[in-house]
Amino acid sequence: MEQNNQSNTASYEKILTDVSKKASVYRLSKTYPAYIVLVITIAISFLIKDFTTTNVESARKATFDKAVTSVMNRLESQYLNKVEVQSSMLGLYERSFVVRDVFELYGSIPVGTNPSILSINFVERVLEEEVPHFVFMMRSEGYYDIKLHPEVIDDTHYYIEYFVPLMSNLDRSGYDFASDSIMKEAIEKCMDSNMVVSTEIYNIRPPDTSGFYILAPVYERDKPFETLDERRENFKGVLVLELNSELFFEYALGNGTPSDSTIVFEFVDIHGDSSETKIYQSDNYSLLETGYQPYLRDVKDLVAADRIVKAKFATIPDFGGKIQNYLPMMSFFISLILSIIFFAFILSVTTSRARALDIAERMTRSQRRIVDSSMDIIAVMDSNGVWKSMNPAAAQIFYIPPENLIGQNIDTLFVDEAELKSFRDLINTDEPELTERVDYQMQRSDGDLRWINWSFTISNVDGNIYCIGRDVTLEKLAEKQAILRSKQMQLAERFTREASEFKTYFMTKLSHQIRNSLTGIIGYLQLLAAKVYETEEEHDSYLDFAEQSSEELFTFVSDIVDAATVSGDGEGVEISTIKFADTVRATEKIVKESLNESQHFIIEMSEESKTATLVADPRILSDTLTEVYTVLISQMDNCTIQINAQENPYEGATEIQLFATGNKTVEDMIEVFKKRKNNLIEALEEDKEDILLRLATVASNVRRMNGTLTVETFGSEEGNIIMITLPLQKKLE
Repeated sequence: MEQNNQSNTASYEKILTDVSKKASVYRLSKTYPAYIVLVITIAISFLIKDFTTTNVESARKATFDKAVTSVMNRLESQYLNKVEVQSSMLGLYERSFVVRDVFELYGSIPVGTNPSILSINFVERVLEEEVPHFVFMMRSEGYYDIKLHPEVIDDTHYYIEYFVPLMSNLDRSGYDFASDSIMKEAIEKCMDSNMVVSTEIYNIRPPDTSGFYILAPVYERDKPFETLDERRENFKGVLVLELNSELFFEYALGNGTPSDSTIVFEFVDIHGDSSETKIYQSDNYSLLETGYQPYLRDVKDLVAADRIVKAKFATIPDFGGKIQNYLPMMSFFISLILSIIFFAFILSVTTSRARALDIAERMTRSQRRIVDSSMDIIAVMDSNGVWKSMNPAAAQIFYIPPENLIGQNIDTLFVDEAELKSFRDLINTDEPELTERVDYQMQRSDGDLRWINWSFTISNVDGNIYCIGRDVTLEKLAEKQAILRSKQMQLAERFTREASEFKTYFMTKLSHQIRNSLTGIIGYLQLLAAKVYETEEEHDSYLDFAEQSSEELFTFVSDIVDAATVSGDGEGVEISTIKFADTVRATEKIVKESLNESQHFIIEMSEESKTATLVADPRILSDTLTEVYTVLISQMDNCTIQINAQENPYEGATEIQLFATGNKTVEDMIEVFKKRKNNLIEALEEDKEDILLRLATVASNVRRMNGTLTVETFGSEEGNIIMITLPLQKKLE
């Protein structure tokens, strides 16, 4: 034995030593899943990098667009505000005849609240021959010191007629815009096109006031101006909004927003010759002169009447933060590191699996001998119970060679249909894997029955049933004998108690009768003692002797009564008159609570039973009815018990009948009970489901209550009946 242990130890150590040579473990044929995972994860790393780059770019673009839109919205809002001022003033000329007071009244407020508006003017077209009349009209309006300037030699003049604010623009009264080529061109374009026109941004008021004019045409009221000729003929003048460009941008952009600090911008005016004039720049515009390359650029158009001002935007250095510049590469390297770690993990798993398979392959050859030499059945079945493989132990247990069993169904070994059904229910499980240990009785080739303890592992994943079976016939026989002896002792104890109680009852009854007789004798003797006889002395001596003997016998009988009132086990039968229906309902509830969910039974009582009474011990009667119910519903899922109890005063008894649905097992046990009722202790070896033991218990209980028991069967189709007769009047105590 020691040599075998040493050889086994050496063989295991040799296996583990061989496995430690890993050259074969890392072959590509075994580790290719790890490399496939590595390639996939690296590809995913590149995708993550691209995805991160796209997200960073999108976030930056969204931030940049938000900042640009904020600037443009404020400028456009400022421009629209100025256009609304001009439109409200223009409405005066469309609705009524405008004089100086009206013009100044409506124009003073918007000019005063908009610092970027230098003035609002109405410029009238005046032909050369109309100049004196124009001067007269201006003075009649209150412009007494009007002076036409500068002097322009032309057929048409464009003089400022009305203007606000008054005090800061006195030098503009009578100013002739025909002297300003840019303004003159804009007025004529406005006249011909019937559109709002804007001049370019230039030095509108020397020496250094840069700004621009927005012009709106005004035609003679009620005169047509649909055609070019009509517009030129009926042209009255233009309503001019004079704006300081620098103040316009400053008030439009205000103090700025947080997003303004993330961008650099400038505005340029585009001339007809495509030249550009810078008109406004952000405070941080000097950053563009540091030589960095902006991350994003954009150009927007700011529309002012018929002109377009170009807005050029660019990002500041490190736009969006420095970390966003490195975020794509950081995500790539982190993902790459995780890919390598995952690759190493998969490689470790695959190589571990390969090593495990190598060990299993080597050890299987060594362990095969253990399987072959085992006295237990080690086998595999398919999901239908057909043997697929089996070790030689089957030949020793079933006397059938394994090769003859392989391909056969295990059903051929079962002898009990109920056990076969239980096995089928077990293997038809829906669980992925289930392990159960069960005992089944099976038949071997010589007809002998053997108990096999099976350990079934049902694997629905594999579609196989793995089983180990051990012959436990001897253990089962020993267990059966132990159970039988226990039942026999239990029944013997019950019979002993019954005999003891019968002795007690007999002695009590006998003592009662003797005591009554002695009481009469003593009474008569006492009467005789009172008469006078011939020999008084002799008569008295005999009477005294009889009386003394009678008293001694009375004392002896009384002692017997006292001794008989105590049973052998210390528990007496307490007989009383009880209502039968109450006990039925109480025991019905007890039995129903002990049943499983699949079992159901109903008790139907006749009307007579509900009022019937009897003389019995309530505790013993309750136990008796419980046992009767259990017998009648044994192995049945649904059972109805009909109860009829009738009082028979002529016989001095109450007759109880309990009739239940047919049951083959109960039928067989009733027949055994009737045949072997005089030898029930030995008959318990034929008992099934403890039915015979329960019937014997019922019979004993009934006899203890001075009743009789009759059991009968009408076959499994008709039903079974148990009849109990108990006293109707209370017995003598």
